[in-house]
Amino acid sequence: MKRISLIILLAILAPAIRAQMYIHFSTGYTFSTQPFVHQNRVITDSIIDQFKIKFSYGKGLNIGLGVGYAFSDNFFTELNVSTALFSRSHSENDWEYYFKREYLKLHLSGLNGDAMMKNTSIQVAPLIGYSVNAGRFRPYIKAGLNILYLKSLYSNSYTYRYLNDSFEWYLEYTDVERRYSGSFKLGFRGSAGLLYSLSDHVMLSAEFMAVNSMYHFRESRTLTFRVDGIEKVNELEENPEKFDDNEGTIDFSNIGFNFGIRYLFNGNSMH
Repeated sequence: MKRISLIILLAILAPAIRAQMYIHFSTGYTFSTQPFVHQNRVITDSIIDQFKIKFSYGKGLNIGLGVGYAFSDNFFTELNVSTALFSRSHSENDWEYYFKREYLKLHLSGLNGDAMMKNTSIQVAPLIGYSVNAGRFRPYIKAGLNILYLKSLYSNSYTYRYLNDSFEWYLEYTDVERRYSGSFKLGFRGSAGLLYSLSDHVMLSAEFMAVNSMYHFRESRTLTFRVDGIEKVNELEENPEKFDDNEGTIDFSNIGFNFGIRYLFNGNSMH
C-alpha cells in the first residue's frame, strides 16, 4: 500500500519536478501598423501639391525582461515587461516658405511647421505558450494580454501670417509643447519564435511579435506656448484639456522582431 501511495505521489509531483523557471532578456524594433496620417495640401496659383505626413505611436527600439515558468516540455507561462526607446516621429513643413513669396492664389492645409513627437511606453504582458522540442532548437508560440501605459510629448514650431488693422500681412512665430497622458489600457499580444540551446542553462531566441492595441489619452497639458518669444501658457483658458471618450484615441498596434537570451535556473533538462 505504501509503495502504491509513493508511486502515485511521484506521478503527481513529476511535472513539478521537471518544471523550469527562467528569465528572458530581449531587445528589438517594432513598426507601427496604423500610423496617424496628416493629409497636407498646398495650392500655389494653378499648381496643386498633396502629400502625407505620418506619426507613429507603436514604432521604435524596445527592451524587455520576462520571467517564465515551464510546466512541462511543452507548456509555459511568462510575464513580460517592456519599454520603448527612441520612439519618435519628425516632420518639417514650415509655411514660412510660401508666406515670403508672391502668389495670385495660395491655399495651405494640413500640418504646419517643424513637428516632433516622442513617446514613452510601458507594456506588461501575461502570456501563455506552447513549445516543441527539436533537439537544440525549440520553436514556440505565445499569446496573451498586453497592458499598455503611454505618454506622448509633442512639440511644434511654426510660422503663420495675419492681417493687421492696415490690411497688411505680418508673420507670427509660435513654439508649442504639449504632453498627452492616459491610463492603462488592455490589448492583445501574440508572437512566434525559435530558441537555440547554447548550454544547459543558456538559450538564444529570435521572435516575431504582433501587438493589437488602442489607446485613449485622457488629457493634453500645454507645457510651452511662446509667440514671438513671449511665453503665454498662463493665458490659456483650458489647460490641461480633458478628452471625452470619443476623443484622444490612437492606434498603438505594431509588429516587430526581437532577439534575446534566456537563462534557465534548473538547467536545460527538458530540451
